[in-house]
Amino acid sequence: MSRKLRFIWIDDDPERESTATTLQERLGVKVAFKNANGQDLLSLLSEIRGEAEPNLILMDHRFTETENQFVGSTAAEYLREKWPDCPIVCVTAAVLEEVDSHKSALYEQVIEIDKISNYYPILLSIAQSFKKLRRRHPKNTEQLTDYLKAPKDDRERLGAVITDEIKMSYEDKGSLLLISKWVRNTLLKRPGFLYDKLWAATLLGIKEESFHKAGQLFDKAKYSGIFAHKGEDIWWQTELRSILSSRVESDKVLLPWEMGRLLPDITPKDYSKCYKSSEDFPETVAYIDESATDRAPMRLRDTDPHPRFDSALCLEENRMMKGRE
Repeated sequence: MSRKLRFIWIDDDPERESTATTLQERLGVKVAFKNANGQDLLSLLSEIRGEAEPNLILMDHRFTETENQFVGSTAAEYLREKWPDCPIVCVTAAVLEEVDSHKSALYEQVIEIDKISNYYPILLSIAQSFKKLRRRHPKNTEQLTDYLKAPKDDRERLGAVITDEIKMSYEDKGSLLLISKWVRNTLLKRPGFLYDKLWAATLLGIKEESFHKAGQLFDKAKYSGIFAHKGEDIWWQTELRSILSSRVESDKVLLPWEMGRLLPDITPKDYSKCYKSSEDFPETVAYIDESATDRAPMRLRDTDPHPRFDSALCLEENRMMKGRE
């Protein structure tokens, strides 16, 4: 077992120690379980603060079986007084809606306990990335884009969209948390610089389920910077376009979704269609309704800006299918 990564799990449910043991075995890290059941939580937290800083802390959100009842976000604030750049993940049996936006902002991630195995790669990625960032704390935007392993053509644009809050706090304690929130929740989640499989397939003019036929051609475009993790491949859009152009020869000027259909092994059965109109060559990906859960390829004219999302510089506009007429 590697001792390079050390986690602390704080919980008032002793039965979760077995879950912590499984996590330890699956990830090959050391997980120290701190049983808070019946304990003075403040004293326990003070003892933990006297230990070496861990690579990751996991904790419950509702400490109801302790002498002095806390919510995890309060405990997180107390621990961050000592370790301002330590990632803290909330693992809870509570309904996620009970963890309001202010409290959830104090955590790196909020996970339902019965779904924690789905998050193993993410937990490992968070711990490994923070370890790298702490070892060589980024002091400016250039160093941050180095950690992102951004293509040369994207570095200047990335520098323009990194938030002023981050740019003004590179040297401050707690700045790594700001960087993590922006990278994980904006750069890696919102299409623009990076595309997930559905966006990448739509760019190529093919169905998401057909992307595997061409996917290996674009391995060099995969994101491999900080907070990348197994099970969620995403690709640099500029690199996708560059590789595509180098793979397809044509006397005509073609759009990406036209070129993608000329790649080897792609047949008409692989071509994507607009979810709403069934027309050919959908140019964008849009949510089906305001719930912002299900997405599909669509013609741009069949969509409107999604009312739940703000537009952002250099990122794709989140759109929603127009109502059926």
